[in-house]
Order: sequence, then C-alpha cells, then structure tokens
Amino acid sequence: MKPPRAYRSLILLLAAAVLLTGCADSTAEDERPTLTTTITQQPEDTVASSGNDIGEPRADTGDDSASSVAQARTAYHEVLNSPGQFPFTGGADYALTGNYDYALVEMTGDSTPELLLRATTVEHLDPIRVFSVGTSGSLIAPPDTLLSGAAGAGGYRAGINATASRDQILQAEWHSLRPEITVRPFVLDGERLSATGSEWKDSMSAPSGALLPITFHSINDRTPLEAMTPTVGEVYTPHTTRPVPAPQPSTRPDGGLTLSGQVQVMTAPELARHQGHSSTPNGEDDSHRFAVFILDNPTIFYAHKASDPNGLVQQEATMVQLGQVTPYNSDPTGFNLEGQRLTITFDPEQCGFPTDASLPLGQPRCGGYTIN
Repeated sequence: MKPPRAYRSLILLLAAAVLLTGCADSTAEDERPTLTTTITQQPEDTVASSGNDIGEPRADTGDDSASSVAQARTAYHEVLNSPGQFPFTGGADYALTGNYDYALVEMTGDSTPELLLRATTVEHLDPIRVFSVGTSGSLIAPPDTLLSGAAGAGGYRAGINATASRDQILQAEWHSLRPEITVRPFVLDGERLSATGSEWKDSMSAPSGALLPITFHSINDRTPLEAMTPTVGEVYTPHTTRPVPAPQPSTRPDGGLTLSGQVQVMTAPELARHQGHSSTPNGEDDSHRFAVFILDNPTIFYAHKASDPNGLVQQEATMVQLGQVTPYNSDPTGFNLEGQRLTITFDPEQCGFPTDASLPLGQPRCGGYTIN
C-alpha cells in the first residue's frame, strides 16, 4: 500500500535537503586553499664573501702577504742605508768600528722575515738589533740588543741562532774551554725584544741540532734583502759569520809579514765550528786546545809546505796557529795572549802550511814571530 500523499511529500523534501547539504559540503572541501611554504635559498655565487657571519670567508689570495713583504723590504733598505741612526746600547757597550752587517730571520711565525743589524766593535763582541714591520708597514725597532762574538779576556763567547719553529730567536752563550752552551729564547713583544724566561742547555761536543746558524751579509750586498728569504743555514754552529772581505794580497817584505788581529784560545770542537765544520776532522775533543791569531782580514800568506819543495808557497789565511796543548804534546805558546788585539810580524821561514787534515784546517803554523 502506498503511503499517503502528505507523507510522500515529506519524504521528498527530506531527501532534497540531504542532497543539497551533501553538495554544499563537497563544494566547501574542494575550494579550501592549499597552504604553500616557499623556502628561498641564496644562490652560491651570491653568498656573502667578505668574511661576515653569512657564508664562508673568501680564500686568501696572497696579496696581503706580498704587500707586507714589499713594505718590509722598503723599510729594511732604509735601515741599511743609514745604520748609524740606530743606537746600540746594552750588552758590552764597546766602541763601534762603524762597520755593519745584516741577516734575515723569521721569528714571528708569519711570512715576513725580521731584519738583524749587527754593529762590529773594537773588542769583537758585537751587539745586534732586531727590526720588524707592523700591520701598517711602519718600522718596529726595539732598542734591546743581543750579542755575538768573543770577549777580549776570560773566554766568554756568544752567538745568536734561529729555530725551526720560526717564532723566536736564540741567544747562545758559552765558555771557550767548556762544551756546555746556555740558550735563552727571545721573542718580539710589541715594541720590545723580550726574553721568554726559559733557559736550556746544549753542547758543542754533542749538539742537539736545535740551534740553526744565521749567516750575515755586508750591508752593501742587498741580494738577500731583495729576495726576502731568511739567511739561515741547516748545519749547527753557535757562531755567527762575519762578512768575509776579499783576500788582501801581501808582498813579502824582508822583515816578514806584519798582520793585525786578535788571539783566541779555542777547544778543538770550537775551532772546527769556527771554520764552518760540524765536527772535528779526527775526533778531537775538548782536551785539544789551540791558541790562534784571528786575522782582521783574509790575507795571502807565505809559508813552507812539505808537499812543495820549491820554497815558500802562497795561500789564503784567515788565522795563524801560535800554539797547541793536547794529551800527546804541549806547546802553550800564545795561550797567555788570549783576548789581546795585536800586530804581529811573522817570519815566513819559520811558518808552514799543513798537508794533513789537522786543526786549524789549511791554516799556517808559525814558530817565529815578533809582537810589535
């Protein structure tokens, strides 16, 4: 039986309402906006390159380093052009001769070496000043001095050395008759050259290799300065090297060869290193001692030589042996003259060059001379 008309109308109305409601809900869901998150990343070629907080710092092109080296070179040239404007106080305070030489050493850990300026003295104990440049290229000139050379009496010796770490400079001190070396490091501290406060020992007879030798050059030779490369060697020696003038030719006067210099007493290891050798030629130790007359300038010397029977020969000499004391023989001639600056006339007929590898290597020995 069909429902009454009134009920059928009600059912149709309810169905229509349900249908309309469903359509409305579907339309609302379809029109809901889609939320989109946009992440913007700065392209790599636009990342800040000035070393700020965004991105990576720009790689060092080396321009700043090259500029620093150029500024230092210019400043050092000015120092060498007028070395007398810089006072050398402290140390031995001996009278200066007016002669200077220089070296380059890296002692601050950067790519620009420091300048060492050495003033020679009449007593051969020479003060050394250190120069550097600041970040603005201005000259840094600490007034403090280091020392190198030999005292006129007492056997005191001093030298300066570089280090493999390239962040300091070493002051070495020792006695001519003892192998022990006292080493004190120094660093640049603002406008001063300051000791670090530490101290350690090395030995001539058993060197550690930690003391790197420094080679000095005449201020008239600017080739090392133009290169701006540290003038540091690789073979241990506590001695620094003076610039060596060219040998002076000498005529042989009838009265002999008259030469000026200073008497020094050295052990065998010290004498070997003075001549630029890392060890003695025959294993000689500190019991072998020599009195040698160190000439002011290399000289063409006349003397006999066993390998040449034709009379006197001529060879370059930088020193003359006066005497020696060893465990096997004793000739103390000249030992009482240690430290004295003298002018001596040598009789070539009583002098001879060695033909073997004995100390001092290649240098004449003289048994006859007169102190003027």
